[in-house]
Amino acid sequence: MNKRFYVYAYLRENGTPYYIGKGSNKRARYHTKRDITAPPLDKSRIVILETNLTEIGALALERRMIRWYGRKDNHTGILRNLTDGGEGGSGRIQSQSEKDKRAKKTTGLTRTKEQKDNISKGRLNGKQSSTKGLKFGPAIKYSCIFCNKSVSAGNLKQFHNDNCKDNPLNHNMIRTLKESIKDKISLSRSNQVKESCQHCGKLCDKGNLKKSHNDNCKYKVTI
Repeated sequence: MNKRFYVYAYLRENGTPYYIGKGSNKRARYHTKRDITAPPLDKSRIVILETNLTEIGALALERRMIRWYGRKDNHTGILRNLTDGGEGGSGRIQSQSEKDKRAKKTTGLTRTKEQKDNISKGRLNGKQSSTKGLKFGPAIKYSCIFCNKSVSAGNLKQFHNDNCKDNPLNHNMIRTLKESIKDKISLSRSNQVKESCQHCGKLCDKGNLKKSHNDNCKYKVTI
């Protein structure tokens, strides 16, 4: 079993996470996006939450942590993530301009016979290559043993049963992870080099020194 994945967090200067992600190798330090989810310049504020995970386990944990802290774009929490995590763009809120652009591309288009046939095949139960003798019907659903929600086999394996948010063992794991995050934040803060403000003499890290001290210090005497 391939357990090369991990879940990571980017922290603000005050120690709260602003992004939760899943990755492998050097993904956490070299995140490709250069927007509000870009990694912090101070690498001590990149925290690895859990390692030695399978891809499914990492995706499930990523979703749990995003659900735990909530997202800023949908007013549920403090993270800058634009999706609920896991595979694909689940939960992403599209802007009106994106909706208009997509509608403009598809307006007036008609599907070819080949496209229609492929859609029909996708709606059939099973993965048979031929449609002869098969009947259309609803997809098979399975119930989660904890929340009783009826879902497909893929969702059942990825987000329910042992991975269900209503599984009491998962709540204990999240609490343990939250305590682990606090410990790692405290450790990263303690390892930061602190400098004295030249006006008030207060010891603080480089971020606060630049933001609220030295030239910006309220005790600075102007002549």
